[in-house]
This record gives sequence, C-alpha cells and structure tokens, in this order.
Amino acid sequence: MVRWTFRQYKLIRGLLSFNLGEDTERINPSIPVRSLSCETETNEEWKLFSIKLDMQNVALHLIKSHSTNSPLTCINFIKSHLTVETFSNMCQDIDLVSQEILIMDTRFHGVSPVENGNVFTSILQSIKYSKDDELIQAEVHSRRRLDHYKVTVLLNNMRLMAIFDWWVSVKEYIFTEIENVASSPEHQVMIPKKQENITVDLTLNITSSEIVLVENCSQWDTNAVILKSTTVLKHRPHNLEKPLSCSLNNLEMFSCILGLEDETALSIIDPITLGIDINKDDVLDVQLQFLTVRLSYHDICMFKKMLESLPKQLVFIKDESPDHSSLMNGQISTLTGLGFKKEDCIKALEICENRLDDAALWLTHNAIAASARTVKSTPSVKVNAVEVKANRISICIIDDCGDSDVPLLELSFSDLQLYQLLPELNINDPVYPQGSLQCSLASDYYNRVLSGWEPVLEPWRCKIGWEKAVSQGSLSNRLTMKVDSEDIFNINITSTLIELYSQVKENWTKDYYTSSDTQTGNPNKQGMSSTIDSFRRRSPFIPFALKNDTGSPLKFTTHISDLNNSKSPVVNRSDENWIITQCHFLFRGRDKMRHQDSHKTRLHQLVVKVEDYQCVEPVTVDKVGVYFRDAPLEGQLPSPALPPVRIVFDVALEGSARKLVTIRSALLIVNSLPLAVEINLKNKLPNDDLARWVPTTSFIVNPKATLAVPLVHTHSQINIKPHNGPHQYTYCMPTINWNQMPNNYDRGIISVVPVFEQPAHRIVLLPTVKLENLLPLDIGYNLSGEQGVIRGGSCAAITAVDPEKVVELAITLDNFKTCNTVVVPSGCNTEFSARIKFEDRKQRKLHLLADISLNRITISAYYWIINRTGLPLVFRQSGSSVESAGQFEEHEQARMVAPLLFSFSDQDASHTINARVGKKCCLEWHATVVFELSRPEKYPISKITCHDERRHIRLVLEQYQIHMPFHWSRLDKEQLLCVSILDIPDCCWSGGLKIDNNDSMHINVRDANGRVYFLRLEVLLQGATFFIVFTDADTMPPPIRVDNFSEVSIAFGQSCYIDVMHSTARAHSSVPYAWDEPTKSYVMRLIAPGGVSNTYNMSNLGSANVKDPLDVECQELVLDVLKNNRVILAHKIPGERSQLWRMTSEGHIQHEGSSPPSHPNQPRRQENIVVLDIENTAPQPNTYSRLILRRVDPRRQSTQRWRFTEEGRLCCNHYNMCVQPQDGFYGLRAGTAAVLGMPQPICHKLTDKGIPIEQAIERQRLRPGLDFCLSTFTWMVRPKSSA
Repeated sequence: MVRWTFRQYKLIRGLLSFNLGEDTERINPSIPVRSLSCETETNEEWKLFSIKLDMQNVALHLIKSHSTNSPLTCINFIKSHLTVETFSNMCQDIDLVSQEILIMDTRFHGVSPVENGNVFTSILQSIKYSKDDELIQAEVHSRRRLDHYKVTVLLNNMRLMAIFDWWVSVKEYIFTEIENVASSPEHQVMIPKKQENITVDLTLNITSSEIVLVENCSQWDTNAVILKSTTVLKHRPHNLEKPLSCSLNNLEMFSCILGLEDETALSIIDPITLGIDINKDDVLDVQLQFLTVRLSYHDICMFKKMLESLPKQLVFIKDESPDHSSLMNGQISTLTGLGFKKEDCIKALEICENRLDDAALWLTHNAIAASARTVKSTPSVKVNAVEVKANRISICIIDDCGDSDVPLLELSFSDLQLYQLLPELNINDPVYPQGSLQCSLASDYYNRVLSGWEPVLEPWRCKIGWEKAVSQGSLSNRLTMKVDSEDIFNINITSTLIELYSQVKENWTKDYYTSSDTQTGNPNKQGMSSTIDSFRRRSPFIPFALKNDTGSPLKFTTHISDLNNSKSPVVNRSDENWIITQCHFLFRGRDKMRHQDSHKTRLHQLVVKVEDYQCVEPVTVDKVGVYFRDAPLEGQLPSPALPPVRIVFDVALEGSARKLVTIRSALLIVNSLPLAVEINLKNKLPNDDLARWVPTTSFIVNPKATLAVPLVHTHSQINIKPHNGPHQYTYCMPTINWNQMPNNYDRGIISVVPVFEQPAHRIVLLPTVKLENLLPLDIGYNLSGEQGVIRGGSCAAITAVDPEKVVELAITLDNFKTCNTVVVPSGCNTEFSARIKFEDRKQRKLHLLADISLNRITISAYYWIINRTGLPLVFRQSGSSVESAGQFEEHEQARMVAPLLFSFSDQDASHTINARVGKKCCLEWHATVVFELSRPEKYPISKITCHDERRHIRLVLEQYQIHMPFHWSRLDKEQLLCVSILDIPDCCWSGGLKIDNNDSMHINVRDANGRVYFLRLEVLLQGATFFIVFTDADTMPPPIRVDNFSEVSIAFGQSCYIDVMHSTARAHSSVPYAWDEPTKSYVMRLIAPGGVSNTYNMSNLGSANVKDPLDVECQELVLDVLKNNRVILAHKIPGERSQLWRMTSEGHIQHEGSSPPSHPNQPRRQENIVVLDIENTAPQPNTYSRLILRRVDPRRQSTQRWRFTEEGRLCCNHYNMCVQPQDGFYGLRAGTAAVLGMPQPICHKLTDKGIPIEQAIERQRLRPGLDFCLSTFTWMVRPKSSA
C-alpha cells in the first residue's frame, strides 16, 4: 500500500519528468546514426533503457493532505504489468497490460451515512468476474519511431461511474503543473523544432464497457442510465481522406435501478450500429440504419434531476477552492494579464507578501509566461459541417405517469438526410449556421381503447432549409426557414386524440407539480430523510385486470396469437397453465425493449374455465367492448334439460390505460329506486324443465347499483322486496322471470340452439310513478293520498301507488289555487297530455302542462319569461285587458328575479305578448326591448328572454377583472364608443369604435405626448346582448408593423389623424401600429425628413416610393397662370382650371381658366379666348421672353402658334427657340417664370431622348386614357341564321 500526499505526488512527478524523464533527444549522439548503420554489417538494434514492473495487489492512495485527513482516491493495481524500452535507433516502446484494475472514491471514507455524498465508491471496475487469468481488462501500447508514432488503447469489460465532482477533483489533482528549479536546463524557454513527416496513429478499442449516470449518488438503489457499446476509434491526422473514423457497435442506452439491472432495465435507445467519419472536406459524416428512441415521462423527469444535480455536485469542489480577498483577486488578475499562470501568480504574491511590483519581478525570474510556454499549433481535426444519413429514425413517447405504461406518440423520419453548416467566427468572412433536412415525416398516436396505432400525420415528403444570419439594424439574429414539398400535408384529428391529449396533459401536469411540491414542501428535513422523500421509484405497470362476477370460482390462462396466422390457437389445457383468479395479470413477462411489438398484429386472448363448466373459446381483450361465450356443463353434451350458460366478457378502461375484464353472466339487475332492495334467487322445482338444483341465495342491492346474477341462477326465480324500510315487506308476487315477460316487451332474446334460450337482458327496477318537476320553482303534489314537495328541476320516485287503479294527481303552487286534477285511468299504457288550470288571487288564469307516459308524469309550463333588462316590466297577452297571472305590486317597482310562468289563457286572442314599464318606476326609458325565443335542451317548453338592446363591457387586464352593463344614453347620436386608460397620466380618448357587430381589433390609445398604448377589443354577441371585452394586447400582434430599413426617421400615421398626432419609426427599427380611427378609411401617410410625404391605401399590397419634392423629376411641374396673365411653373393640382389648356387645330394653346366653362358643341366668343404668347414684341436671340396670355392676333402668328417636337420640347414658329424655366436647370421649382429662348449651353441632366431636362415639356390629359385622336372603323357583319 502506497500513500501519496499532494506534495509527495508533485515531488515524484517532478522526478519522473525532469530527472528520469529528461529529454535526451536534444543530446546529439557521439556517433551519427547513419554512419553507425553503415559501418555495421547488420541492422541490429539494442536496448538503451528498459523498465519492467509487475504489480500484484498494489494500492495507491492519493491524499490531499495528511493534516486535514482528506483522502481523494485509491488506485488498486490488482494484477498489472508495465514495460518501458528505449532502443539505440531513438525508438521507444511502452506496454501496460492490466488484467484487473480498480479505482475507488475515498473522499467519504469513515463518514456517517447521513453525510455520505457518494455511495458508489467503485468508480472504475470490472463488470464480470471470471476465474480465467488470461482475461485482459486494459491494455496500452505505444510505439514511437523516427517517422511515425502509434498508440493503441484497449478497454474490455469495464464499468465507469460518472461521478462528476470526483472526476473534476482527480483531474485537478493529477494534471497539476509541476515546477522545476530555475537552474535546470529544462526551465529555459526552448521552442522545439518542428518535425516533419511524422505521422500519428491513435487507435482506441472499447469492448463490452459501459458508462453509468446516476440520479442520486447518495442512494444504492437509485435510478440510473447506462450507456453500453463496443467502440473502435481511429485517429490519423495525416490521412487527408479520413482523418477520424469511429464505429459504435451495439450502442444502447437503458434506464434501470442499480442492483436490479436485469429486472428493471428499460431500453431508451435500442442497440444500433453507428458510423462516424470526418472526410477530406472537414464534414462530420454520421451514418446509421434504424434508430429507435423510447422516451417516457419518468425518463424525462430522471434526466431533469440529473441535470439539476450537477451544480450540487460541484459545490463540494467550489467550497474547497482557496478563498482570496477582493484586493488579492485584483492583483491576481493584473498578473495573469501579463501572461503568467494563476498558480504562479498566487505563489508569487505569497512569497512577496502581496507586494505587486515584487511579485511581478519574481515571476519574470522564476516563471514562464504563457506566450513563451505554448507553441501555436493548428488543430489536427477540424469540423466545418455535420451530415447525418439514416434510413429511419423513430422517436416513441411513452406515457408511464400514474397508473399507465403505454405508448403515447410516435414520430418517424424516413430516408433522412440532414446537413448542418457550423458557424465560423471570422471578421472578414463570417460563416453563419445554415442547414437542410430532407425526409419523409410521419406521426402516429396509440388508441388505448382499440389497442392500436392511428395516424396523426400521414407520410409527408418534405425538404426544410434554414439559415441564421445577422440582420442589419436588428438586435438579435434572424432565423429564415423555407419548407418545400410536393405532397399534401394531411393531419387527422379525432375526438379520441383530443381526449387523450387532455387526459395526458392533466396527469402529467398534476404529477409534475405534486412531485415538485413534495421536494420543496419540507425544508426542515435534512440528510437522508429528505433524500428518501424526494426519491421516486418507477412502479411496475400491469396492463390487465380481471374481475370475477360469475358467483363461482374460475381459473384462466392467457394466449397470444398472430392475426396473420389463419390457424386457430392451440390452448394447452393442462393444469399447469391455469391461473387461479387474481386481480392483475400479464400476457408476457417484463421486456427490456418495451412496447416493441405494439405495431405487430397480435391478439391477446383470454381463456376462462368456470367451475363445473367446460372451458370457453378464447376471447380477445385488446379492444374495449362486450363479448360473450357459451359454456356447457363439464362432461356433458348440451341438452334441453341442461342448457349451457352464457358468460359475458366486459372489457373497459380502468384509470388511464389498464383494461379491466369483468366476467359475469348475461343477466343484470339495475336498481333505479331511491331505496335498497333485497333480491332472492330461488331455483325452480325439480319437476320443471331445469333439473339442476342450486341453493337459494339473497343479495342486497343499493340504490343506483347493478347486480350481475350468478351463472348458476340465471334460470332461477327472482323475488324482490325493499330492504330496511319503515315497514315490513314480503317478497313480490308473482316472481320475476326474464323469459316470461308480458307481451314480449323489450325481450331481446338471443338463441344459439333453437331448442333452448339464453338470457341477454337487463332488468331495471323502477318506481311505479316518477313525478318530474320541470318548473323553475317548487311544487306540492298529492298523488292518490301520497303528498310531498318537489324542488324545481327535480323529481320524486313514488312507489305507494297501484297502477291497476285510477290515479289522481293534484298540483299546488304558491300564490295560485288549483282548479282541476289530472286523472290517470287504471292500467293505462298509452301516452297523453293534460292541461292543469290555476288561478291567482286576482282571478287571472295560468295553464300548466302534464305529460303522462308509462311510469312518468312531467309537469312543465308553456313559456318562461326571463327579464334581463334591469327594469321592472309587466307582461300581458295582446288583446287582453288584464296582465298575465302571477304579477303583483312588487312587479311594478322591481325586476322579477325568478322566471315568470306564462301561458296564453285566451285562445281567441292574439298569441303575442305586450310589455310595459312598471307604474312605480321613475326612470325615463329610451332602450329598445328585444324578445328572444329559445327552447332549452332539458325542458320541453319555450323560453322567452327579455333583453334591452344594450352592451356588457368587460375589462380583463392583468390587474383588473371588471364587469359593467352599458347602453346608449342618446339614440339620436352616432353610436361610437371611445375609451381612455385612467392609470396613464394625460391619457387621451381613443377613436370611435363600432360595437354593433362581432369584431376583434386592436385599439390605439395615446397620451398627450403621443405615446401609444394598445388594448385588445373583442365584441361578441350572445343572445341579444353584445359583450365588449377589453384585454391586454400582449397575446396577439398588432395589425400593422412599420419596418424602417432606411437611414432616416419616418413619421407615419392615419391620413385623417396625422395632423393631430403621429408615430415615429427611427432608422433601422420596427414600430407596431393600430388605426387611430378604426371607422375611417385605412389610408396611411408617411412623412420623411424635409416634408417629403405620400399616402398609401393599406388595402392594396405592393411596393411604392415616396416622392421627394426637392427632386426635379418628382415635382410634377405644370404651366399655371397668375392674375396678371403671366405664366409660371407650379405643382400639379388635380381639377385646378388655371392649369388646364386646350390645343386647337391651328396650333393655338388656349387657356381654359380665363374663360367661363361652356359646352364643347357651342362656339366660344372670340373676346373670351386667350392664348399662349410672349411678353416682348418679338423674340430676341440673346434674351429670354416671359410667357403671358394674349388675345388671338393674326399678326402674332409666329409667337401664338406652338408645336410639340419629337424630342419633347414646346416650340413656336421661330427656329431653335423653346419654352423653359427662367434660370434654366436651377429654375425647376414652383413659382419660377416660364420663358421662351435659346437653349443654354450648360447641361446638367438629360432625358432619355437626349435633351436637357429643363426643356422637356409633354402633354397630359385631364382624364387618363384619352388620346390625341380616336379612330373609328365601320364594317359589315354577315347575319347568321338561327336554327
């Protein structure tokens, strides 16, 4: 046994590294290797250095410190052999062979069980123990040659415990930096020479080994996940075609309870062969055939707890780390910034007593900077992308929460091809992550009722591509996704799927929060008690349960048959296979590959044998339903004297997924009476048809309970009497027989053999009369002497009435007296209705309806009147002089709370209703009454609901839940609703909202500073009332979003409201928006800096540009006339008469605005016509003449006749003189005078036809679509003869 402290370990490491392990490669040999090889006749090599160690039962204890007694780990070399050899040709061989090695965690050695943080002390151990001495557990072989370096590692039959805090502690312990003395040559900064043409070959072979992750490392029987595989890894950096290849054979993952792996193992990943390669394009290529992942609810919870336990495991390491003050931490960060290691900086500060300058000087002499210590090297393996190819990947979600363990949902990817490009952080040429997925996607859910899979998403072939890039002006990256498919996306949603979703969601949510409350609800419990309370073990699920209601002992056996096999199942009837009746049973034992055969067409059948009867044929119990089999007596053939019995198999769901198989007879007795009854089953006399005699049996059946008659008594006589009643009763006479029902009513007999019959009946015990009250108030009754009170909507079961006699029914109501009774004749088997007459104290009549059936009497009203107006209303029949019955003085001043029973008492009058406000109501009523006629499902009568045409405003915000009735106070005004938020200072009213239709919208509410606050409005019509619901607008996005990708801020708003208030979208920002005036036109106006604006109709989608008035091409300048008849340039105004001109056939350009409008067919007076002319007497070549209006003068034809040239100029009869703005190009603005002159020699901008832009003048029509001339064609059409 060897015990090393941390200081001793560093000493031995330094001895091995800097003494025995001195780098002798730098020492030049006295005789060159090449010359030595030439002088010798042979290539014989000899050993320079050799170490051979045989270790038998050697234990190496690593201890942090003897003083604190803090052990770390123990490495047991039970049987190992180490060989190190160095040869004369500078080659080296290292071989380590271990037949058995054990690594243990000794941190909690001698600690009490309560404080023990890890009970799994064997970190690395052998899985199987064998007496064979040749079994190798670990091998390491290293071969170093002049041109290559090869390392082979073999691990066999090993279990590795993933105790993360232990691994981190051991890593820090072993890989601690070893310091050397300053005078050693090894301490000098030396950069090794780059060796070329040296290949490295690493081979890792792991056989039948596993990695174990535990949920709670302080318990022995905790849940765990085991990853098991046989792996071959080859790393050849100089192989450009395939630098890395990995083959995972029989890779599997399963969950279990440690110590009971074989009994509790449940597969998560089925065994699979996986190939991983890195090709020459630096692409990680993953190839697999079929991958099946089974993930259950307990597995998800277990993985969640494992992730949550990682920070707790690392707390122990953090507590042991040295604690430094804030001042020392600042000094350490300053020294580490110079390139020194943190450990060296701490040591320097301790030696120099926290003097920063002295510590820095000490580091320069006694430590090596990180920049000098490290040699920059490029990574040998580089991965730029990942590519996955698989024939099929199946992910099955299992519901094992609570009392179920059945498949829930399966998602499959067929012919999958996945490509993902990894990001590369390069400032000059960054690579953003992008990828594609091509597969056939399908999804199924498991129908628990039918025990089979049903499709949710039918196979859908698709190609999905995505790309994530940084968008300009965006705070976060944007993910762009594109989906292409030629197939139809078919989704099947059934009621069973919706019910299953609701059930699973409720069970999972309840269990999750219950377990969370259990763990956090007991903060006072510590140590092992709290750990045990929070630990949950997976309980085994048994999918089938059996209930014996036959009244006789039975035994059963199970059988699984293939549906594709046409042969009938062969049942072994030996006594060894029969199972005595038990509550739960399985068809097969527990399987590691759970639910693997759920897609196979197999039938789970049950074979039952009741005592004294023969075995029945197999019954399939996979589907919910009712099935039956006939069982003859044992040892006899069927005969009329001894008929077979009918055995019923009732399969139903118990809980979430367990199927309960109830075995009973085909005869049921249901007690629908309000009291318990005693049932006596008496066998028939021996001289009857049935010669089999059984003893008499009695049963007590409670109300609303059902009794399955025992098999042996299905042909017995049935006698019934009340149990524990106020009187003593005898059994009924005559007896009840299911095969002797009067008139064969509801007989439903199923005959298997024509000679005898078998029962398939349900005998229901009902009261003689069931009196049901369908009125909204209580009534009193007197039925043949039996009296009582029935609440509204309830019923009374009356058993003291003889139906063979005449029955009289009298009904009483508060504030009414009965005028007649209902008489039911004796033995009445027909249904009829009767009218019951009532009178109130004012002699006003009310009629009720009584419906009489076989054993039921229903009392109802013709109409109910429900007043929901909030006003006292009084009703009467139209044409009647008195109000309806039941209305008194209180109805004149207050609204009735209970519904008013109403009937049309006068059959000759109109069957309409009138209403008025109570006489003692002082309210001025402006509302409109709306009557709604409906028929409730429960009550076979009509209901009249009286509403006023009003609204209910409901405010559902984060802090408020308010309801308020509302109606318009003025009907002559426009009915628009405006809202304001009181919690916002200086909040303004919103725009008008129409609330007379079902609608949903966002409301834009602003404050005095123009800030926007959104509310969500929902208008719903229920009955005759509109419900206006205001909610927070966080759940839905606003209808409009303005994305400003320009470099300037944009002001925007609704065109009719922008002059009042507007919103602003800054450069490279997105601003949500909703209409300020929802009832007005949806036109938005944008205003750019400098007053550039344009309007857009949001009903039309597309792109448009904002016209800049400062741009010469977007000003739309036209010729306009001032009051002094001078012509200037002005912006185009549609419909402005001063900008309208007419060109005649003589070439004159007449001004329309200077003469009154006239009909085109009427001639104009010459004195009212003015045309375009120049101000000067004649044009001058070196000057410009202003344009004005003059009367037509034949002497000025050279300046009053104009033409439009092909280039796009407006010219007069003088050659090379055209119309243009004063000052040329710089005069293209509104208000500039229009002149006639020679073109300027300087040109700033040309049109498409090659003329200066200031000289381009064209004609535009007042009405678009008009042309300069109309062409007409006249031709003859040959008439066609009609048949």
